[in-house]
Amino acid sequence: RCCTSPSEVLHVPVIQHEEKIVQNRVEMMVGVPKPQVIEKTTEVPKLQIDEEIIGVPKIQIDEEIIKVPNIQHEEKIVQNRVEMIVEVPKIQHRCRSSRREEKIVQNQVKMIAEVEKTIEVPKMQINEKTIEVPKIQHEEKIVQDRAEIIVEVPKP
Repeated sequence: RCCTSPSEVLHVPVIQHEEKIVQNRVEMMVGVPKPQVIEKTTEVPKLQIDEEIIGVPKIQIDEEIIKVPNIQHEEKIVQNRVEMIVEVPKIQHRCRSSRREEKIVQNQVKMIAEVEKTIEVPKMQINEKTIEVPKIQHEEKIVQDRAEIIVEVPKP
């Protein structure tokens, strides 16, 4: 009764019990030609719960108290690995007496894109009545691609 006011009391309905108690059959073998059934109806008094004595305060959730805005993600999607097979055309060398063709091994160029994410989470401000969660913003920096080129040329 220390923290609740009468407007916050949850009303508990009165539970009513109505029971009929029927005695078992009494059968007497001697002197009574017919068995007798004696029925008694006993009223059980109502169970009363005093609403003022037992007060369950209502749990109120105010929609305006807790405001959680939508979390928006703005992300740029970068393909993780790009494997390119580059075909180098044949180079013809002229020698004194004959033409000789040298093949250059196909180069494999592997490009690896790395993405660094910088996530800035501002401080949460808590007031007594309002809990505001600010938007979370994602800022991403894309590192320049690394290219590894291996060229093998046989010696003439």
